[in-house]
Amino acid sequence: MRDRDFAGRFIKVTRSYKRGRVTETKNGKFRRVDMSEQLADTLGGFLAQRKREALQAGTGEPVEVIFHRAGKRMEQNYIRRVFKGILRKAGLRDMRFHDIRHTFASLLLTFGESPVYVKEQLGLPSIQITVDIYG
Repeated sequence: MRDRDFAGRFIKVTRSYKRGRVTETKNGKFRRVDMSEQLADTLGGFLAQRKREALQAGTGEPVEVIFHRAGKRMEQNYIRRVFKGILRKAGLRDMRFHDIRHTFASLLLTFGESPVYVKEQLGLPSIQITVDIYG
């Protein structure tokens, strides 16, 4: 099974990437993270664009890694610099890339999702941690 399912609208998190290495997740388990319809449509369109580019370039299959340059994974520091530039151009306050995760969790709880669901989406070990950090 691939890491994403556009029909089922989820991403299967099975690996971690840190300091140039792909490893298993911190807890050694995988989880399913739901995608909104808009995100599934956007990523599906992005993959279709990548496939067209690969066909035009005659390279065969597209590179499926989202953050890449010339087919190689981008380092986290480069992604952070790009992210900071996007924030500046959009006129948004400075934040860490990881803060998106906190915002996601807080918004889920604000919109009435259960702490159990939020815990599962984030891959946290307990509901108590979810409530302590985000509740």
